Amino acid sequence: KIADSVNLDLVKIRFSHRRVPTTSDYIRVIEQNFLEMRELGEFLLNNRLIKGDAGCLSKRIEEGLLVSASGCHVGDLKRDDLTLVRKIEDKVVYWEGSKQPSSETPLLSDIFANHKVARFVVHSHCPIITYSPSLEDCRSREYVRYGVFGEYEKVADVLAQNHGFAILRLHGEICVGETAKEIQDKLKERLRKASEHL
Repeated sequence: KIADSVNLDLVKIRFSHRRVPTTSDYIRVIEQNFLEMRELGEFLLNNRLIKGDAGCLSKRIEEGLLVSASGCHVGDLKRDDLTLVRKIEDKVVYWEGSKQPSSETPLLSDIFANHKVARFVVHSHCPIITYSPSLEDCRSREYVRYGVFGEYEKVADVLAQNHGFAILRLHGEICVGETAKEIQDKLKERLRKASEHL
C-alpha cells in the first residue's frame, strides 16, 4: 500500500499507453455521455464517496470504454476529463482525448471483460465504507494494486458474492452495474450500512 501510494504520487500511470488521433467519434460520444457521467460524479461527491482527485468513472459504449482522466476531480467533471479507450492490445491502452485515462484503467477493463452486461464501473474512495467492520464480507483478502493488469482475480469472488460491489482492501470501493442508478443505489445502501456502525 505504501509503495503504491508513493508510486501514484510520483508516476501516476504505470501501464503502457498510446494516445491516438482524436476522431469525430470521440467528440460525439463525449457530447452523448457527458451529462450522465457528470451527474454520476456529482452524486459521488455529494454523498462523500470521493474527495479531491480520488476515484474514477467508466462506462462501456459501442466505441470502447469512456474513462475519467487520471488526476481529474470526478465530482466536478469537465468534458476534457473524459478519455475514450479504443482498445487494449498486449497490455497497451490506446486512447483518445486530451488527458491520460485513469490509473485504474487496467482493473476497469478487466472488470468489463469479465462482466459482459455491465455498462458502468465506478471506483470510489469513501473511508466510512472502506474501513467499516460491518462490511468485512465485501472486502478483498488482498490489497489490489493500482495501474497494473492481472489484479481482477483478487476481487472477482467478492464482486460475485456481493452482486457487483467490492471493497478493495485499503484501496476504496468498486461498484459494477448496468445503469448509473444501479451504481448509485448500491453505493447508497453500502454507505447506509457502514454509517449505522460509526
